[in-house]
Amino acid sequence: MKNAFTAGGFKRLIQTVLFFSSLLFTSCQKQAAAHAQQRGIPSGLSILYTRLNPDSTVSLFNPGGILDRYYLLDIDQDGVADYVLHLHSQKTGRSVIRLNNALTISPVNVNDNQVAVSNGWPAAFESPAVIGAGLTNWSKASQQILGSYDGYCRFAETVNTCTGRYSGNWVYGSYGYVGLKMTKGGNNYYGWVRLAVKVGQTAACTVTDYGCSRIPDQLVIN
Repeated sequence: MKNAFTAGGFKRLIQTVLFFSSLLFTSCQKQAAAHAQQRGIPSGLSILYTRLNPDSTVSLFNPGGILDRYYLLDIDQDGVADYVLHLHSQKTGRSVIRLNNALTISPVNVNDNQVAVSNGWPAAFESPAVIGAGLTNWSKASQQILGSYDGYCRFAETVNTCTGRYSGNWVYGSYGYVGLKMTKGGNNYYGWVRLAVKVGQTAACTVTDYGCSRIPDQLVIN
């Protein structure tokens, strides 16, 4: 029996396979680009991107006393923490309870890490937001307050009342981006972390995703 594939037929088969493989690869590229665009990420390989699945929630239920929770952010995926999120809750007293809840972010100055600020506190960016050299207000201070609540709760037989004061740009129920900048080798790399923040009489923070540019001085659009 003769071989069903002649040299010419085999060549045409390879060309067909390569053609459809190319179409599949192009389709996958388009899907990845569309996904990146939907997520607010520049297409291509210019972004080091971390998507938490499921989202990572740092929350506190404080029956009394002082509680602290920490979350380490490795923005550039080098195995070293670049920023630390700190959720703090303090509850003291009985008939009158003193409340102090706060969420802060601290740069870890292994590199020259900074946080974009507005009115003295970390800025809360909504999408779309451009994070880059156009932002002029940055801070490398520790324990920068994203949001805090300071107040009292009075417990009586008929009614319980709580009064307090909020501080920071991330008020209770905020959702958005923190702008980040890291300086390595004299070059600036811009990035972000996306958060859902609830700091009031209770405290919780959900980290959704984060990332930074691989290319110095490249704008990041979320």
